[in-house]
Formats: sequence, structure tokens, C-alpha cells
Amino acid sequence: MKRNTVIGIFSIIISVVIAFSCALISFAEGEPVNQPTPDAVNVNASTKVEETISAIKEVKTELICISKYGNTANFPENSAEGILAAAESGADMILVKVKRTADNQIVLISDSNLDDVCVDKDGNPIKKDVSQIDYNELKTYFLRNGKVVSQEKMTAYAVPTLKQVIELLDKRAVLLIEDGWEYRNEIYDILSECNALSYNAILTDAKKSSVSRWLSSKQSAPLIVTKYDGTVVWNSRSYIRKSAALGAIGVLLSNNNAYSTTFSKSTVGKTNGKLRAAIDMTDPELCGNRQDTALYWDDVTSRGFSMVITNNIEQFIEYRLRVEESRKTLENLIVKVSEIDLTLFSSASSSALKTSIEKADFAAKNSVSAMELDNAYINLFSAYNNLKENGEKDKGSTTYTSGRIFAAIIVTVVLVLMELAFEVLRNKSIALRKNGKKLFFSNKKKRKKKDTINFE
Repeated sequence: MKRNTVIGIFSIIISVVIAFSCALISFAEGEPVNQPTPDAVNVNASTKVEETISAIKEVKTELICISKYGNTANFPENSAEGILAAAESGADMILVKVKRTADNQIVLISDSNLDDVCVDKDGNPIKKDVSQIDYNELKTYFLRNGKVVSQEKMTAYAVPTLKQVIELLDKRAVLLIEDGWEYRNEIYDILSECNALSYNAILTDAKKSSVSRWLSSKQSAPLIVTKYDGTVVWNSRSYIRKSAALGAIGVLLSNNNAYSTTFSKSTVGKTNGKLRAAIDMTDPELCGNRQDTALYWDDVTSRGFSMVITNNIEQFIEYRLRVEESRKTLENLIVKVSEIDLTLFSSASSSALKTSIEKADFAAKNSVSAMELDNAYINLFSAYNNLKENGEKDKGSTTYTSGRIFAAIIVTVVLVLMELAFEVLRNKSIALRKNGKKLFFSNKKKRKKKDTINFE
């Protein structure tokens, strides 16, 4: 059985145990958590992007949902309609790919080769490159359905420009612009014209020195998310550090090896408090052969990833609600057990509970993983359940009191002093024997010599 499968099964068991535990212990029962309605994601469009950017920068315990190329289940990739549908489904950000036409229009399209992406009104493939035609010609073609596959059927949707999509979204979601570094100046002008610099981001793997020079040349710079694909641990950590120094809001970490140090908790943890760690769950080659499901979201969030690129927006929103419900349940338990008078219980069990409270509090304030929060709840409840009253011996442990500790210290000091005294006397005795003397006079009497008979 694979490790990640075991993690998922264990996470489900934990959730069942939590629900059962909450019904059993009266002190841990708090007010019921209000379940958000499906309309909860449809916040005011004028404030959605501000809330998203604020959450990315300031609320490290909030997961960020990133749709990849829009709602590709019902619309073509990078289509304006698919992007709007993804925003209305609750995506905080939408990853889009851009290219430049012959007349310098920045358009949203997955591949510069139109053969796999578009057809004409008669359904014939377009054997041209997007850079070879003007936008007036490009907008007469029709996008293929869903993801980029040459056999997909044609739709009624056309290739949109970046400006059209920004205006259509009307601040419903943040755009994360991929493949745009080459056209960064044109993109900058479009964002400036739309007053959208503060709530749209460019995804780039360019050298940090190049990015830094470009950003410093702009009076108002757009948001930046960096991209790293590698396996060398010190390179990935250095990349994270440099990305943070740039002021990037996130770093996208990618690798096809599930056990790569790029995905390790210690590496991803380098982003903590500086920028967000992002992962693309839509392509196994980019996320260590993981799948875009709640089972694997538990895995990556427990490693510290808090921006997830997904094709399953609604399911991810449900997972995010589960995380917040687990956090609220844990916080309620922390409050209840913190009110317990620990002087009534043995020092060992009280100490164990204090340690569990500290760990649970850290998880509640930092974790974005439902599995981690559930584990913290189980451990805290277990520590509470193992509290022993004064006078009752802790199972498998010894109760340490201040008197016993003081007595142990006194005995230790006496033994050390005795050892030092014996060592001094021994050294002195050796020195005297070398001179034919003894340290102590012997109490034994000298034996008299017996008379002997001379036979000579």
C-alpha cells in the first residue's frame, strides 16, 4: 500500500474519531460550527481580489485556490467564458497562458501553434503560429473544446485578449499570467491601463537579477510569483530566499519525483512568513505524480503548500471548509482544556497536557492541513484523557516532585565530593610509597621470626 494512500485512510479514521469524541466529552462541546452555504464563495466582486491579495500576504492559514486555465470541464482552456466560470465557482486565482500576435496584441491561448487549438468556421485546423497573424484574423477562429487536444471538437468560443478578460472578470479573481515574461512590458501597459497592477501577477522563472532590475524600473510594479523545478535541496532553498527578497508573493515548486527534497517539509518551510508555496496538482509531472484529489491535498498542505493549482475547484473549496472546521474544533478544545486546574493532577500528566496544548496551538495558528489539525486534536484529547489525579501513579512513569529532585541533587553532590576525596588520598599515598613511606600506620603486629635449626 502506498504511503499517501495510508495517509488518506488514516485521515478519514481521524475525522470519524473526532466526531465521536466531540459527542462524548461535555467540556469539549462548543457552539456548533455554522456550515457555509454554497453562496459563500460569491462575495462582492469589487472586494474579492483585495481579499485574496490580503489573504496571500497576511493570512497564512488560508488556502488559496488557483484554477488552471479556467473551467476546462465545460469550456476551452484559456477562454474568457471558462475563466469567468472558474471565478464564479470560487477560484481565488486563475492561471492563464498568454502569447503575442503579429500586431502586438497579448492574447490568452495555450499553444502558439494554432493547429491544436483552433479551427476555422468549416472545422479545418489552422496551420499557423499565433505570432504570424493579426488579432483581427485570430478572433475569427474557434477554440477546440476542453484541453488542448487536436481531436477535440470545435466550439463557439474565440481566443480572447488579456485586456478583454481583465475587464470581463471585473475583480472577481486574480490572474496569474504564465509565459508572459517575454512580453512583460506589453503586459505591464495593459495592467496599468486597466488599473489592475495591484491585483494581477506574472509567473516567471527568469533570473532573479533580471526580475529585480525590471521591477525597480517601474513606479508601480505588478505582483510576482516565481517558478522553480529542480531537485538540489540547497538550490531550491536559495531560490526561495531570493524570491522572498524580490518581494514575490509566492513560489511555484515543481518536480516529477514524489520524494524530491523540493517537496520536503523543511524546504517548503523556508517560505513560512515570507511568501506562499504553490504547487500544480493538475499535472503528475509537476507534483511528484500526485493526483488532484483531497487525499493528496492533505499530503501537500501538511508539507506547507498553501496555494494549490487545481482543476477541481468546487471540491477544493469543500476541502478548505473542512480545514477551517477542523481548526475551529481544535481551537474550541484548546480553550476548554486550558481552563483545567492542573494542580489537581500529577506533574507528569500535567506536563504532557501542557506540551500537547502548545503543539495544538501552533497547529491551529499555522497549519493549512485538515490532517494535521485533526491529528493535533486527537493528541490533545489523548493528553487530557490521560490526566492522573495527585497520588495516582502515572502508568509507566515516575512522579517527580521538587523534594525528590532536591534530594537527588544532594546525593549526587555528596558522591562527587567523596570521589574527589578518595582521588586526593590515593594520589598522596602513591607519592609517599615512592619515598618508602606509608600514608597510614598499619595496626597489624609484626610476626616474630620462628627459631630455625641449623643442620650444618
